[in-house]
Amino acid sequence: MGKIGFTGNLGGHVWRGNGRTENTRENIFLGDTLYLYQSGRSSNLGGGMFAQGAIDYDVTEKDNLSFSVRIPVGLFSNSMDMTTKSGFIGSELPFSFRRESDNLNRNLGADLTLDYKHTFSKESDKEFSASAQYSLNNRVSRYLADQFDINNILNFRENGPNLSVNKELIFAADYLHPIKKDFNFEIGAKSILRNVTSDIFYDTLNLESNEFQRDLRRDNFFEYIQNVGAGYAQLTFPIFKNLSGRTGVRYEHTFINGLVEDGNDFKNDYGTFVPNVLISYKISSATSIKGSYTRRIQRPGMFFLNPYVNFNDPTNISYGNPELLPELTESFEISGGYSKNYNSLNVNLYHKTTNDQIDNYRFVDTLGITNATYNNLATGYVTGLSVNGGIMKLGKIIINSTMNLFYQKIESERFTGVKNDAINFNMNGFANFNITPTWSITLFGFYQAPKLTTQGRQATWFVYNIGARKELWKKKGAISFGLDNPFHRWMQINSRFESPEFSFVSDNKVEGWGIRAGVEYRFGKMEFGAPQKKKRKNSLNDDLKQGDGDGAGSGMGGGR
Repeated sequence: MGKIGFTGNLGGHVWRGNGRTENTRENIFLGDTLYLYQSGRSSNLGGGMFAQGAIDYDVTEKDNLSFSVRIPVGLFSNSMDMTTKSGFIGSELPFSFRRESDNLNRNLGADLTLDYKHTFSKESDKEFSASAQYSLNNRVSRYLADQFDINNILNFRENGPNLSVNKELIFAADYLHPIKKDFNFEIGAKSILRNVTSDIFYDTLNLESNEFQRDLRRDNFFEYIQNVGAGYAQLTFPIFKNLSGRTGVRYEHTFINGLVEDGNDFKNDYGTFVPNVLISYKISSATSIKGSYTRRIQRPGMFFLNPYVNFNDPTNISYGNPELLPELTESFEISGGYSKNYNSLNVNLYHKTTNDQIDNYRFVDTLGITNATYNNLATGYVTGLSVNGGIMKLGKIIINSTMNLFYQKIESERFTGVKNDAINFNMNGFANFNITPTWSITLFGFYQAPKLTTQGRQATWFVYNIGARKELWKKKGAISFGLDNPFHRWMQINSRFESPEFSFVSDNKVEGWGIRAGVEYRFGKMEFGAPQKKKRKNSLNDDLKQGDGDGAGSGMGGGR
């Protein structure tokens, strides 16, 4: 008789932060240099909630069904006050305008996942699995901007909503067949159906009639359809004693159809082979060494594709590029690992080449406006060494840390002879101390050196926090609280970009202080039934490159 179990939780968070910014730009325009200086401050408030639940059903000893649903809700608001000065002289720039703006972003989503797994016998790893996932994200972005002259008189007002919907449907199936001991054959297939729409319009205020009027020149409706079909085969096999190998190949074919209201429709389809090879040598029960080659494809997510133009600062506009191609990364790695009694050390030497790299890109148009968007006109090279280690002492102390040191080079096919390179690094550390059976203290820190682009580098940033946790209700729930960056009220985040057309320097200060608090309660039990509760090895949609928050020119303020 089958067994069924339920689990679920509910959570949420709220945060706020203030910022200060100074932007300096030099635009080379029609043989002259236009200087712009901007200064301002911002206030941010955000938060969200999520509810999720799952049902797990052992139909028989060999068959398992599971269904999960997750519903996230997010809200983010940003208010800015920015003064802009500009002119064709390098000092004492005349006042141009001051702009106050309010931005509101709302996200409502849903993720539904159904998994089926069949194991053929307890003595064998032979199994078949199938999954289906449907995701929906409804995003509404609105901004209202007021512009004032030197006498603080309103001379322009604009309202610019963007309504976007992202839908994704994924089907996947995998079959693992053991041929003999340590000799396995695996095949599988996956299809991804994506549909993204973006409804863009702008309204400006007629100061005489005090009524908003639609700016039809900037109206646009965009629909992006992406369908992917993929199949793979993989073989794991022994070579000699303690030496084993794995090789496989995946073929993907992508069909893209872009429908744009202004008539600039586009189509594209392409096939991609994604091979992988791994050799592993087991030195002892605790130590091993591996060498591998892999190819990975990452398609641009909505953050990079949406053509919605952010006119919040019309001297520095930003928008996505719906015609972006996917990134294709070739990776060569040699790694060694030690693991014993929950203590571990891993060392990884790697080299990666990324073709058609999705890169931040800025240019000055014929109106002297700096445009910030994304392109595929760069190739990235990374060679580095990463070290990760962890210590666990009788379950009371857990320490883990990672250090990544690498040389990075980016070359552009658009700008002849233009490249950017640097030695870079990032590091993080985590520690957990169980003071009593129900009380624990955690420490965490992360540091990221500046991120390179073809035209410059983007901000260094770091975060560290200390927290405490109290287990309640026989460890079915807990309360937790913590402090973020307690010794850094303000964090300096600076960026620099330059080309033959312009130079842009942004000096930003953001509030680093933060307070966290949380309450959680877990209900349901799923620790029963057949032993086949293995999770899928890879995320169903891990081919997407998501927005990393650097923003294609997310300047503060602006004017017209």
